[in-house]
Amino acid sequence: KNIQSNIENFSSVEDSLIVFCHLLRRGILTGIGTGLSREIFEVIFSHLGWSKRVFNYIGFFNEITKNGHEFNMVGDMMSIFRIGSAKEILKVGGTVADIREGKNAGCLTAVVLQGTHAENELIEEKPDLILRSLSDLKMVV
Repeated sequence: KNIQSNIENFSSVEDSLIVFCHLLRRGILTGIGTGLSREIFEVIFSHLGWSKRVFNYIGFFNEITKNGHEFNMVGDMMSIFRIGSAKEILKVGGTVADIREGKNAGCLTAVVLQGTHAENELIEEKPDLILRSLSDLKMVV
């Protein structure tokens, strides 16, 4: 109920759907992962007007298990799409947790400096790439 009453506070990053569609057209697998429950995510996803067809993978942290143990979303996506090396993945995000998840999984990492976290905190995590906006991702790939 709290999400519903505050849904107007959620907005997508400028040009995000354009970027996701660009990647899809280029044949690049895209995934989105969240620590939110599926129910809350669905409400926000719908509010943003995003289409699930733009993503090859949507992962929910609380639903991902392997042999009864927690399994990260990068590893889950690698397993589903039979990606042999984490170095083939670029983990993009706007939080310290995003960068750490990518580094822990052995991926290349990119941070987008358009989010809610302070730039210096994000840069201190030493991501492989620093993007001023998500649109910069089109130039990287």
